[in-house]
Amino acid sequence: MRLVSFDDWTLRGRWWPTLRRRGVALAVIVHHSVTRASTSSLQSVRVVEEIIYQRRIRSRFSMIAYGWLIAPDGTVFEGRGATWRNGANNNTRGGSLSNGNTVSICFIGDFRTDTVTPAARQAFFELVAQLEADGVIAADHQLLEHSELAHTECAAGALAQVFAGETPVPIPQPIADDEEDDDMKTPIVTYHDTSRRSAVVINHDNNTVRPISDVDAWLRTWTGPVVAADNLRLVLRDLGFEDVPV
Repeated sequence: MRLVSFDDWTLRGRWWPTLRRRGVALAVIVHHSVTRASTSSLQSVRVVEEIIYQRRIRSRFSMIAYGWLIAPDGTVFEGRGATWRNGANNNTRGGSLSNGNTVSICFIGDFRTDTVTPAARQAFFELVAQLEADGVIAADHQLLEHSELAHTECAAGALAQVFAGETPVPIPQPIADDEEDDDMKTPIVTYHDTSRRSAVVINHDNNTVRPISDVDAWLRTWTGPVVAADNLRLVLRDLGFEDVPV
């Protein structure tokens, strides 16, 4: 993941005092910028910043509103990041989520017509994994579009596009339960349910699938990526491990 720090790209900085972020975020809220991305990712993110700056009096934003922004080429630009309180997640539908207990990720583009690129999709997953590993977001965080908090079309299905991305390898029929663990050299664990009652292990080396009945016991020996398939939410870090590759 290529991450560009806020100071390395911003032209406007913080034009007014900004509240600091406090506590662990309970959700990541996905937005789209509703701007046309250019061939230059730097220029694209500066266009988003300039639009927000020009609307600063009406909106009362003190700096770019989003925590992070992702360009189509996969470049991640830090906005408010982990330092400053999120400004983009206004809630008009009720509920407990708000700017104070969420962070925001904005895909640069207008996803009423645009398509999330594979590079942007990969960057999103890597960013979320890093935020969880750093303790910025809770392990059981939610991934939501802004439309689930407010009366808006944002992010116009961008998150659904992210989760609808192509599977890296085709998934064939399950193999026998007694297959040796050593045969599963490069697996991904896919949960059938979020309670981890059952799972399958997908082997990228030989395109095999193995059902796992005692998921917690198996995960105690596992250090690879984990996917929750039932609700299309990614569990990007194995529970109970300090250093887990994702």
